[in-house]
Order: sequence, then structure tokens, then C-alpha cells
Amino acid sequence: MFKYFTLYLLVFLTNMHCSKMPEMVSKTEPEKISTGKIYCDFDNEIMKFRKAADSSGINYIITKNPSRSALNPSELCGHINSGNHENTIIISDKLNTEFNFRENGYVFKIKIYADQKGSLDFKIENGGGQVLNSSITVLIDEIKIWKEYVFDFSEIASKPASGEMCKFILSFTAKSGSEPINWYFDDISGPANTPPKTLFKRYSNNPILKRESSENPDWRNLHVANAAILEPENTPDGKWRMYVRGSGNVPDYHDQIGLLYQETDNFSPFGPWIEYPQNPVIHHGSPGTYNDLHMLDCAPVMGMNNQMFLFFLAKSYGSVGALAGSKSDDMGFSFQKFQDPIKDMVGCSDAIYFNDNYYLFYGDGHYDGKNWGNLSLYVGVTEDPEELKETAINQAIAIGGGPENFDSYSVNGSRIFRLKGIDLWFMCYQGSRKHFDFPNRFHIAYSKDLVHWTKVNNDLPLFERGAYGEWDQGGIWYGEIFEYEDMLYMYYEGWGAEQNIADRDVPYFSPGGSQTGAAYCTKQEFLEWLNIEL
Repeated sequence: MFKYFTLYLLVFLTNMHCSKMPEMVSKTEPEKISTGKIYCDFDNEIMKFRKAADSSGINYIITKNPSRSALNPSELCGHINSGNHENTIIISDKLNTEFNFRENGYVFKIKIYADQKGSLDFKIENGGGQVLNSSITVLIDEIKIWKEYVFDFSEIASKPASGEMCKFILSFTAKSGSEPINWYFDDISGPANTPPKTLFKRYSNNPILKRESSENPDWRNLHVANAAILEPENTPDGKWRMYVRGSGNVPDYHDQIGLLYQETDNFSPFGPWIEYPQNPVIHHGSPGTYNDLHMLDCAPVMGMNNQMFLFFLAKSYGSVGALAGSKSDDMGFSFQKFQDPIKDMVGCSDAIYFNDNYYLFYGDGHYDGKNWGNLSLYVGVTEDPEELKETAINQAIAIGGGPENFDSYSVNGSRIFRLKGIDLWFMCYQGSRKHFDFPNRFHIAYSKDLVHWTKVNNDLPLFERGAYGEWDQGGIWYGEIFEYEDMLYMYYEGWGAEQNIADRDVPYFSPGGSQTGAAYCTKQEFLEWLNIEL
């Protein structure tokens, strides 16, 4: 929800739409744990390295192998001359991929040839300089012969999830007062960089709804996201509906909400969806209103007497946003906004009507006028959808405690669903360990009463952002899950661009934008993944 606050500023300005001490170990058994990929052998796969900033006198080149052997028959290798430096540091460029630790382990290997004894300290980093909790140092204990050294990070506490580390730092150390040393290195291998496994599989023809397409109407020709699916039993006319947020220059940049639909008889989970001709169904407000800039994160619900409501994040010029709502008198084809916001300085996640009450889910980062705190999820229970009393508000999902603590900094974007024959509510929520609102992973929590929620205990990710270079390689939001013919389908928002990005962890990087993708799994796979007694 809050991601767009930063994006809007960017749009206007650009007219776009205590690390531990290293443990000294010597591990030389090359068959201990297999590794999945050669990252650099200098003959075929060449990794670019640069010297550290304070490394005058140090020379680094790619050169001929000084001693071809059965262990290393390569023609070329990397060569460093330490000059008069005791510590010789070289740093790799950031790879356009990531190490898949989860599937392929934490073991790296490097072949070394040196003319004197010393040591090699090996660090793994992400693009922002975060080290993999600690480095590992090996003794280079044999000279003038190639030897393979193993760096096993598997015992280091608080290992990161896949999708973070993508850079090497090699620090060769000579004995104090020794002559300049020639260090040769080759065949850097490690965990394969295949995409991590997730429960939900990506649809092969993603994205379902594309941005900047010539076929898009003006109201959603820049971004299209936040899909909310209503199944036929939850719509007044018995059709499948998708309410979605669209961004466009019409003529100024605004976010508004529109309707797409499918007939029940020929429904396809992957579309195509039919554009409602009078879109958007909710326009941004007139100047001076609480929603004169944007409406985001739509949450439609059919309430008492089949009355349609649609809740959303309202944004006006100069505000940080508010949870707001609207109601429809024509079965959800147009909406009249509530006179006032329901709750200021929070966003909108989802809305459920159950047992004569409306359950309004929203994200709250507790803004103090200058800064946001950690973002977490709340639920308010009310009989009147236009009023939410503070005494009826509970925290639904707190930060932390998800698999690998992936959600330790923020959780938000809940979408609630039920499954046939299962007496539980399920919530798909998004989380991050380092960003307020640029999440990389979805997870599930479950509840009996829509108020008290338990996170599923399973390390296999429900879903994660795409790999480097994919359209959804940045952040993902709002996993909307629905059941159809013993399958579960999910629509989600993804931020990205189909090209290499210098640092895809920079929130809302440019070029980039929001589109809507789909994923799926069987119902049985999901029930087994829950790992709970039903």
C-alpha cells in the first residue's frame, strides 16, 4: 500500500508515469558437499573483479595457468600480486543472478596456487554490502601446487533466504614481512542459481494484465495491479469479477479503480478478462477532497442484503493516505464514496462480511509525523462499514516469526479466502526483512474467527518474487487466491522490468512498473503444505 507514496514523487519529478570474527579453518575435502555451478573458470565463465580502493601496488590480471595439472587443466586463471601489501583484496561485480542456498546448500569452492603460504578470507555479500553473517578463512598450506579449498557456510547462524547474496570478496593475506606473493585462483563454484522452489507455480504467459500496452485504456496505461477477485456466489449478477487498480495520465497522473469480468459458463482462471466499458468505476476525487490524488489497494465485498462495498487506500495531495470506503446502488458497477475516511494514516488490505459484521483489514506503520515504524496488519470489526471504533481493533499479524524470519521488518497486503470443505479462514500476506513496503515473499496464516491468526510452519515458500531480469524481479504484493475445480489460482502485483537492473532491491527502481501476474497449485498440494490438522 505505502509503496506508491515514494513512487508518486518519482513520477512527478521524472514525468514517468557486527559481524563475527572470522573462524580460521582448513577444509580441503572437495567431495564433502557437491556444488551446483561454476561461476568463474576464466576459460569459459569469466567473473569480473576489481581491486579494493586502497590497493595501489597490487596487480590483478587474467593470465596463463602457471602449472596445468589433473586438478586444474585450465589454460587461464586469475592472478594477483600482493606487492608490499599484507592483505590483498579483490571484489567481484554483482552477478545478474542469486545463489539458491535453500535448494543447493551453502558450500563454495576455490582452487588456489600460491608461491608462499598464507590464507584466504572469503565473504559473500548482496548488492548493498550486507555480508552473509560472517566470512570464512582457510589456510593456504601448500605452495606451488593447485589445491581446492572448501568454504562451508552451512553452520553459520541466521542464514539468509535464497535471493539475497550475489557477490564475492576475496582477501588474500600474506605472512607479516614476507616478500610479494603471487596468488593464482580458479574454478569458483557454489550453489546453483536456479530459481528457488515455491508452492505456487508461475503461469507461463505472465503477466496476465500488462502495463503500457497499446490495448490498455488510458486509465490503466501505466500500471495495473492490486487485483481483487469476486467469485460468482459473491457477486450480485453471478459473474466472475476482478476489481483492479489502474494508473494512467488522464490527463494528469492518477490511480483509480476499475472492473473486469468473465461469464461463468466460459470462465478461464487465466483470462481473458472483459473490460467494463464505463471504467473506472471509482474516479479520483475533485480538488480538495480526501482522494483527489489516488485510490489504491481495492477490497470489494458483498455485504448485507447483497449491498456492494468497495474499500480502498485514499490519497490526497500532501497526505500519507487513509482507509476509505464506498458503496454501490447498482450492483457494483459504480460507487459513491463515504463522506469521510474510515481511519487516517493506514492502508487497505481486505474486507470480509461474515456473521453480520464487516472485518476490515489494514496495514499500519504508526506514522509519527516524520517517520514510519514497522508495518504490521490489523483487523477492525464493525456492523457499520462507515465507522470503525478503536475498541474493536486487533492486531491480526505481527512482524517476525515467519519461515526464516522473512517477515521481520514488515507484513501487509493480506487477502482472505476460504476453501470448500475446510472450516478455516486463510490469509495470504506479504512480508520483508528489510523494506517497509517492497516485499519479496508471500506466506499463509489461518484463523477460526478472522481475528486471531497463526502463521503456517513450513519453510517451503508459498511464493516469491521472480528471478533477475524477470518482469516481477523487484517487489510483489497482494496475493489474491481463489479456488476453481480442485485448483488454487493466485493473482498478484509484481514490480519490475524485463532487463538487468543494477540493484533490484532498491524500492521502485527505474525503469520499472506494476503489472498483474498469475500462479497456481493444486488444492491437495496446498492442504499438504499447510502441515496442520484439518
